[in-house]
Amino acid sequence: MTTIKVHFEDKQGNTNTVTTRINGTPEEISRYYLDKWFNFPDYESKNGTDCYTDHFYRGTQVEIKDDNLRACYIVENVHISEIHAGNTVLHTDGLIRTVCKNNISYNSFMKRCLFGDNYSLGTRPVLRVKFVVPTAKGIAYR
Repeated sequence: MTTIKVHFEDKQGNTNTVTTRINGTPEEISRYYLDKWFNFPDYESKNGTDCYTDHFYRGTQVEIKDDNLRACYIVENVHISEIHAGNTVLHTDGLIRTVCKNNISYNSFMKRCLFGDNYSLGTRPVLRVKFVVPTAKGIAYR
């Protein structure tokens, strides 16, 4: 089982988080939550009666803490143009990979490619990974 913390944001900028345990690979978990809309119901009192209202939030970040590995990292959707050498990505094969200069290519037909994949010509987001590292001054993201 993997413990995750999902960060959500609505259209007005209000945020919400959910912490839960789930089975699945980091790629499956990220694809399920990121950029998808979820309903967090609200209950309001109108004229003395309780009313149920829908409140939709979009998944913006997934923090993954693997209970077996004791590792913690954040996965976020970014456009392929935001990936540079030194970034870490959750590749389409399910492996976490560090990007080097040779892994990024460009040609006029396929546009920008990462590990030979053009991510549907830039329409499919890349899953960028940020590791949570404790330091003497607090937590750093790398």
